[in-house]
Amino acid sequence: PLEKKEIKDKYSKVSEKDKSDKSVDKKSTEDKTSKINTRGQTETSTDSKVTDKKQLKEDTKDKNVLSKSNKTITDKDKTPPPDNLNAKPDKIPENSAETPEENQSDTSKEEEAAPSIFDEVLERVKNNDPELTELNLNNSDCINIETLMSFTEALEFNTVVKVFALANTRADDHIALAIAAMLRTNKTITSINLDSNHVTGKGILAIFRSLQHNNTLTELRFHNQRHICGGKTEMEIAKMLKENLTLLKLGYHFELAGPRMTVTNLLSRNMDKQRQKRLQEQKQAQEGTDKKNCLEVPKVGGMQKNS
Repeated sequence: PLEKKEIKDKYSKVSEKDKSDKSVDKKSTEDKTSKINTRGQTETSTDSKVTDKKQLKEDTKDKNVLSKSNKTITDKDKTPPPDNLNAKPDKIPENSAETPEENQSDTSKEEEAAPSIFDEVLERVKNNDPELTELNLNNSDCINIETLMSFTEALEFNTVVKVFALANTRADDHIALAIAAMLRTNKTITSINLDSNHVTGKGILAIFRSLQHNNTLTELRFHNQRHICGGKTEMEIAKMLKENLTLLKLGYHFELAGPRMTVTNLLSRNMDKQRQKRLQEQKQAQEGTDKKNCLEVPKVGGMQKNS
């Protein structure tokens, strides 16, 4: 019986300890939850205070804007009406900025008033100046299509200029067609340079068609065009050159091998014919000089008749 009592006392002590520990844990959890709730309440209170401050600031701004607008309205109402409806406006200050339309009109007037760089040369071409045998317009940035057209039209009736160079002048098919029309009537130009321009195959073929009616042009250059001629134009160039006998130099790199060979053969043919013609002219000149230097011997029959 004593052992049983001791065991019961031990179990009772253990159960009391467990109960006390559980009560302590409950108190600690309750304290933690109470602290969290107090923190949440404080945070909500601070947020509400911040929102209240923002609303007050916005209200003050709205009041200030309304007061300013009311002041401007009252100021407008206070301004007296104009006395004269036909009153002239105030003078614009001299340093005020002009409108873009006025600036454009001023620049166009200045361009019209300023003499062109090429006017003097164009007049010399029109007047057949004997000293102007070469018209060189290469690499001129300030030249336009209209001035190039006027130069080609003036060369149509010129009998002095032999070289017409307009490389890198942004010449297009319009200029090429004008050159073709000029070559039909002009019989003095021997060289034309159209390198580094915007001429297409259409303009180049027009120039080669005009060579069928021209016997003075010996050199034609149209390297490095913006638009590639193509195989068809090269074949047509080779066909057209068969009827021309005066062209000796052609400044162009053919892409196709067939037209390249035919054109080189035709140019060598023209070179041979020009050489033969030159030799015949030299022989005729020598025969003429020999006849002048020789003494004429009277015939025997003529002397007997006179006697």
